Amino acid sequence: MCKTRLLIPSYNLSTGKITVFKTSHAEDLMIDYKRKIVDVIMSTTAAPTYLPPYKTSSGTYIDGGIGANNPSIIALVEAISRCKWDMEHIRMLSVGCTEAIDSSTTGREKLTIIPDALKVLKLFMRAETQYSENISNILLGNNRFLRINPIDLNNAFSLDRSDSKTLDELVVIGKEKAKEKMDLIRKMFIDEKVETFVPFHR
Repeated sequence: MCKTRLLIPSYNLSTGKITVFKTSHAEDLMIDYKRKIVDVIMSTTAAPTYLPPYKTSSGTYIDGGIGANNPSIIALVEAISRCKWDMEHIRMLSVGCTEAIDSSTTGREKLTIIPDALKVLKLFMRAETQYSENISNILLGNNRFLRINPIDLNNAFSLDRSDSKTLDELVVIGKEKAKEKMDLIRKMFIDEKVETFVPFHR
């Protein structure tokens, strides 16, 4: 059983609709908590062009990142609308998976549909990430919103690169960012105690 509230985005190819798997943190959320966590994880990580869609009894799913690469705004809306939290009491830590600066274009080259499909998809996902970050930051302000997303200068951490050297380098970057932001993270998210999550279905 999950020990904290979760929102996990995906996209259901069978219905043509977005899906956000949720713990039972509201009284009308009585379906998703019954799902196997492995099915939810496989559904939200089935990245197009890298992994095949994941089939379940409720549909065929692909990576939630195609529409919610940065789900910050989804979490904020859920906290306000479903959990009925006062926005002034909300603090958000948003952790990205690195951003490659060479994923952008100059605006002068002509993108063709087939050869550049992956590049176009990355642009859509990058734009969504920035929209979500900007809106969350506007609503919460710098003192209650912290985004950590290291820049990948050499495009060394592509989604399909999982060799031991790459993973070791990611660990190093993670530790450095944690060290750099730890005082702020502790002040914003750790020092203050929060209530224990009790699912509605219990």
